[in-house]
Amino acid sequence: MVVEARDLQRVIEEKRQLFSPDDGRLPIAMTPGEAERRLWASLTSNADGIVDRFLKRPVGRYLSKILIHAPFSPNQISIVSTLIGILSGWLFASGYFISGAFLLQISAIIDCVDGDLARVLYKESRLGKWLDLVGDQFVHVAVFAGIGFGLARSDPASPALLLGISAALGMIISFAVMVCFTQRKSGRESSGLKKLIEATTNRDFSLLLLLLAIAGKLDLFLWMAGIGVHLFWIIPLRSQWQDARHAPAISEKSA
Repeated sequence: MVVEARDLQRVIEEKRQLFSPDDGRLPIAMTPGEAERRLWASLTSNADGIVDRFLKRPVGRYLSKILIHAPFSPNQISIVSTLIGILSGWLFASGYFISGAFLLQISAIIDCVDGDLARVLYKESRLGKWLDLVGDQFVHVAVFAGIGFGLARSDPASPALLLGISAALGMIISFAVMVCFTQRKSGRESSGLKKLIEATTNRDFSLLLLLLAIAGKLDLFLWMAGIGVHLFWIIPLRSQWQDARHAPAISEKSA
């Protein structure tokens, strides 16, 4: 279907309806308010987890609609989100666990805003993508290490510090594997593996972290993170290793 721009503009401005030459109603009738609502609703990310989709992004959307009229770039919003997240790690390390968990929630909500602004303002860029990805890793490392250090201060006999270091190192290794995966030149990609890699960039865990901090059970989170985070690099690395082993056999068979 081809529609002239001036006709479509009149439909939007005057809230009218377009008709075909045989007087049939064309499916082009949208008020400015409806168009805006659908535009915001379409702004999602493949890396969004369940908590992002139903909690953080809807809350962050109110902030996005305010900041879209402010002189802030998406990259500046990304930096602010990262700095707040790192500050939450410092609060964890200082023993202010609930305050750190709440601040991490604020950081996660703001982290949804930069992507909204980038898409609405057509300011998506490779720099912005990597700034967001790297910033997420800095926050994760700061939070995991901060929790380990904070719990170790309150109970020196616990393995909290080792678990915190394990979780932080696991995130660093996971990010390195993720970079290798995204830069891989092979045309074949596993959608399941890609989703597993994208899971390292979301902050769904922050809600669980807040609940455990309120309940005084952060040690449980540290055990889960210190051990479970390594699955995010072991599974993709094993998959890539298996692909590399099968590649020569496939090439020889094709030849």
